[in-house]
Formats: sequence, C-alpha cells, structure tokens
Amino acid sequence: MNTTTTIVGNNIIVESKGLRKIRKVRARVAGSSKNIGLAYMILDLPLVETTTTRTMATDGRSIFFHPDFPAQVTEDELEFILLHEAEHIARLHHVRMGDRDLEGWNYSTDYSINGDGVRSGYAV
Repeated sequence: MNTTTTIVGNNIIVESKGLRKIRKVRARVAGSSKNIGLAYMILDLPLVETTTTRTMATDGRSIFFHPDFPAQVTEDELEFILLHEAEHIARLHHVRMGDRDLEGWNYSTDYSINGDGVRSGYAV
C-alpha cells in the first residue's frame, strides 16, 4: 500500500494514497456551492479502508472504501461517487432498508440515485 507519513506535534499520521485522494476530493466538494448540502452530510464522516466492499459504501455513519478503488477512478468520478454516497444518507437508505436483501436493496437505491444524477446533468 502506498502511504505517506506526517508528523504533527507528537503524533505520527500514516495515510494511504487512496485516503489522501478521497480527503482532497471531499474538501473540493465542500468548497463548491453546487452541492453544499450533500457535501456537508459527508464532510465529517470517518473514511474507513476495508476489503468488504469493492468500491465505496456507507452505513450512514461512515464512508467505506476499498484501498485500491480510489486509484481506479478520476477525481471527477470520485466526486460523483462521494455525492452518490451522500444521497444514500439524505434518502435515509441505511435506515429504511429493514430486513430487505442488502444486494437487491443496494441495486435498486443505486438505480434511483444514478438516474437522478443523469437527469440532473451531474453524472460523470
């Protein structure tokens, strides 16, 4: 894994290249007035590296990402994906799923979010 080590005061901070890329794009999204509401929904959420997802996901409390995924997409694509995850939170998908099948629920909610993104002209 490609990492950077930074010393801040007495703390040593080690970040992966993927985590740095996501933080950069998330900050860019927050600085734009175009999607300010969605950006602020995810601005303070922890970014968690995991191999339990192939791309990115959210449970409404954290944003999960596969360590290899950020390198596979452009910053513009990553911006859309972060806003996509924010839409899941805004639409309360993590609360409304109930006992539905996770994979089927995710496909149907992704279809709704991505369709709206295309219709709004924001899709990458």
